[in-house]
Amino acid sequence: MYTNRRFRLNTPTLGIDSSGRKPQAVLVPAGSVIQVLKGPSETDPMVLVQWESMALTMFVLDVRERGEEVAEAIAAD
Repeated sequence: MYTNRRFRLNTPTLGIDSSGRKPQAVLVPAGSVIQVLKGPSETDPMVLVQWESMALTMFVLDVRERGEEVAEAIAAD
């Protein structure tokens, strides 16, 4: 449902970076565009998103309430 959709965040939003030894909270600033890579599922309210070069986990509720979907740009001929 959310996979491959892009959202511009209207409010700074927390994400979790799990790439290191310990998960770390990352504040994604307002105005940032994220792309949902995976999720959510019926049993997991989290989505995996790409922000800049980072993969972060966020609550789908935060993405839905704090962001607005960004339409894909159409290439000019």
